[in-house]
Amino acid sequence: GVPSRRAHFHDFMLDMNRDLHRIRKQVGGVRDPLALVAQGFVRESPLLCFDECHVLNVGDALLMRSFFERLFEAGGTVVATSNLAPDELYSSGINREVFQPFIDAILKHCDPIRLTVGEDFRSSKSAELAAADGARTFFWPLGPGADRQLAATLETVLGGGPPPVAGDIEVPMGRQLPCRRMWLGGAVR
Repeated sequence: GVPSRRAHFHDFMLDMNRDLHRIRKQVGGVRDPLALVAQGFVRESPLLCFDECHVLNVGDALLMRSFFERLFEAGGTVVATSNLAPDELYSSGINREVFQPFIDAILKHCDPIRLTVGEDFRSSKSAELAAADGARTFFWPLGPGADRQLAATLETVLGGGPPPVAGDIEVPMGRQLPCRRMWLGGAVR
């Protein structure tokens, strides 16, 4: 078969940023480093598959626009899922007009297919798993009920350890993720 790269959208964005960072360190001030990243993706796996495409910030919007233009120029193929149609991505984002060429490229190079189902798989799969082994894996819909379920699960997992604290968690590329609540230590059962 055709070599493919499969990833959740956020993991894909981290991979792209990691490769961009690496190329900038190795090559220096090259004119179009995203072209090199896209060419590397296509060499490694000409088929890019990612799940949950959802653009939330202008930085990602700009990177996606440039990266995917270069990916398609290099002969790459994309299969993606999203809860939004391509023309609804980043719909209320800052400077959306600079993201529009990405949407245009997707519509030019891809065939959007709308899948409609009456079932919310987050809820049904969670209920199915809970019935099978008594544990919920999704807490949905969000709200007070989900908060209570999460608190009860954390109590079980953490064994009633110390209360949560605010703090930062290290994430890839030297970044910090601020957390309003995190549990430190404690016995895990």
